[in-house]
Amino acid sequence: MSFQKVFCIVMFLALLAVFALNLKAQNVRADRALLSYKEMKMMYSSVGHTPIGQSETGDHYQPLLAGAASLVPGLGQAVCGEPVRGLKFLALNLASAGLALGGTYPLVNNMYEGKAGLSLLGYSMMIMGYIGFCGSIVWSICDAVQVAKIKNWYYREGRMPQVSLTPSIFSLQIASEMRPTPGFRLTLAF
Repeated sequence: MSFQKVFCIVMFLALLAVFALNLKAQNVRADRALLSYKEMKMMYSSVGHTPIGQSETGDHYQPLLAGAASLVPGLGQAVCGEPVRGLKFLALNLASAGLALGGTYPLVNNMYEGKAGLSLLGYSMMIMGYIGFCGSIVWSICDAVQVAKIKNWYYREGRMPQVSLTPSIFSLQIASEMRPTPGFRLTLAF
């Protein structure tokens, strides 16, 4: 067989391999998008992998941004594609704020009317409400960071190597003259 025939066969096989890898990558991405966050969480642990402020190139979600957005409880989860989860954190935060205000109102009202203090129930509601309010913000921040990290690990695992085959012309010096040589450049990115 001549060199040109071998070259054509090798290029055909390389193009076929690139096509097959791209098809496989698309199928993996399509299959992976069907899992819920609960299923992803069962597959991965959020302990000890990527530090909070760092992310890899190509990550879908930024843990630092998700945590900062969760200063408004639930917004970080919504940024990470979990709006129902975010609404639950917002509802918890609003319920805690309501409890705190429900305990604070009688105290302020009694002070305005010149009456003494507040009942034990009022103080308990106020303290539990403020603890719940602050605690739900901290919990929301930690949860948003965890959601972003777990979803990033899940999507990282689904990445396939990127393969590209591009035509190119090289100049080769043969004896004392330069000759253009056509060929292909194979690039692999992991």
